[in-house]
Amino acid sequence: MQRAPVDARGASHDDERVGFVVTPEDRDWFDRCRRSWDFGARVRRNLERSVTRVPALDRIVRNALAVYYFPGMWTWSRSIVEPLVERSLHDAGFPYPAFDFVQAYARFAETVDHFTPLRVETEVDAHVLHPERSGAELAAPDGGAVLYRDRIHLFVVEETSGDDAYWLVVHRMLDDQHGWASPDQLALDERALLACWAWEHVFLVSVAGVQYNEVRVSPPEFRRERIAYTDAEKSGAARRLAIRAAQMIAAPPLGLDPTPQWEHCARCEFRAPCVALNRGEDATALLAERYRPRPPDELEPGRLGGQSWGMGRGAAPPRFGD
Repeated sequence: MQRAPVDARGASHDDERVGFVVTPEDRDWFDRCRRSWDFGARVRRNLERSVTRVPALDRIVRNALAVYYFPGMWTWSRSIVEPLVERSLHDAGFPYPAFDFVQAYARFAETVDHFTPLRVETEVDAHVLHPERSGAELAAPDGGAVLYRDRIHLFVVEETSGDDAYWLVVHRMLDDQHGWASPDQLALDERALLACWAWEHVFLVSVAGVQYNEVRVSPPEFRRERIAYTDAEKSGAARRLAIRAAQMIAAPPLGLDPTPQWEHCARCEFRAPCVALNRGEDATALLAERYRPRPPDELEPGRLGGQSWGMGRGAAPPRFGD
């Protein structure tokens, strides 16, 4: 299949009309509770709480690691790069001693980074396949393309016995509720499988699998786990995505009933209007008072995915941030 050239974001340079975009968060949201998805998804009501948000800790750390692994600075002395990583953490409001974290990570990375970074924080748009027509792509009701969009933390290459092996690297943050992942947990990581499939689908390069970069910030602890994914696993995930995307774009969508379970309702920002609807009340006034339209996503300047930066030695370091 012939494809238009792609830029660092994975989007085609042609004038293709996009009718529907599915993100990993949308897909999880749709599976978890369709009423909540209907309230908040960009392709539905596109609402969010009317509060000021601060960058999450995982995003702060990811931004800093994007500086650490920026391809244009990979050949630089780490003594030059590490202060830039510290500054990224400090400027973003990292709540722990940035110097200690960076020094601990650098000692760990020296023992496991047997690769060359090629891209960091790259947004990829992949055409969702048709669930019933082999080789065809799914289209939205208006005829526009249906895309699966994700941001890939890191794309690297390893040289093994003269052959190049390409991997995605996923930074996985640990906290009191989420410890080291088990092998089964990683083997069943649907988002990682779809990330591999999407990268292959867009850039036409085989991806061996995912290297999970597990990070605990306090106290600093790290682990690297490699999971190779087969073509069958990736194609299976793409097929499941196609089925779910077809349900999302169905007119009307395949049911928008809530799925009350405290494990996800407890952290749902739409719990109040959902409870009101369950009581048979009109939630219009509540939605107008407490919620607002979500602003559009903005590509971050200086990021692969925001604009292209040089890859060679001496390339200007980006300013990562939210």
